[in-house]
Order: sequence, then structure tokens, then C-alpha cells
Amino acid sequence: MNNNNIKRYERREFIKILSIAAASCASTCLYACSESTSSPVTLTGKKIEVRLEDNTTLLTVGGSVRKTFSEVNNGRPVLIVRTSETSFRTMTMICTHQGTTINNPSDNKKVICPNHGAQFSIADGNFGKNIGGQSTADLQTFETTFNPTNNTLTITF
Repeated sequence: MNNNNIKRYERREFIKILSIAAASCASTCLYACSESTSSPVTLTGKKIEVRLEDNTTLLTVGGSVRKTFSEVNNGRPVLIVRTSETSFRTMTMICTHQGTTINNPSDNKKVICPNHGAQFSIADGNFGKNIGGQSTADLQTFETTFNPTNNTLTITF
């Protein structure tokens, strides 16, 4: 074999490897921008109690706190928001698009996924709903009840 044949063989091999790499990148990009890859957790009915005195940001309307409970929600963080004097709501902080942890609220209206900019409402009327940015499914919410007598919340997962 002369040197020309060796160079041609290396060039063909390089082009083959390059083609495989390009196809792999393209399929990864298509998968990343596909529909939801983060499914909601299965509800178990387990209840967690949260005391407002231990979470002072929840003492005022519009206040929120990010919490993680290892025994529920697959250990994923949730956001608890006080939406009125007597109403609280809880939602997952995991984006339904790719499973990215969502940023804490920058205002009293929405939270934003840092990956692709999906925006989700934290207002009582459309809590957890996708309201802008990347089109994706709404966030999973959890039943939250308030006991004003002992100032506690019960979140049902």
C-alpha cells in the first residue's frame, strides 16, 4: 500500500466518524427540545405538616418558601405560596420540559425555568399553569389546607 491509499483510508474513516458524531448531536438536540421528559410523581396521599412560625415568609400574602421533603415527591423541591389571607398553594419546582429545577419567584406572579425560559404562574387563579416562554405542560400541584387555629399547613402528596 502506498501513502496515498493510507491517507485516503484515514480521510474516509474521519468522515465516517464525523458523520456519526453529527448525527448523534442532532438526535440529542431533537430529544432535548421534544415534549416533556419529566413526569409528575405518583400521589401517595402522604401528608406533611408545615408550621408558619418556622417559615416566616409565609406570614404575609404573596410570601413563598421553597421546601424539600425527602419522604415525599421523590425528594424534589416544592414551592409553597400564600395566595390570600386564608389560602396557600403548593407546586413542584421541577420543570415538566426537561426536569430542571425552577428558579425561585422574582416577583409575586411567576417562576421561570432557567433552561428554556418556561414561565409558570404563582397566582391563585392559574397556579402552576404555563403562562409563557417554552411551551410545556403545567407544573404538578399538591392539595394544601390551612388550619388557622394552630397556624399550620397540611400538604397532601
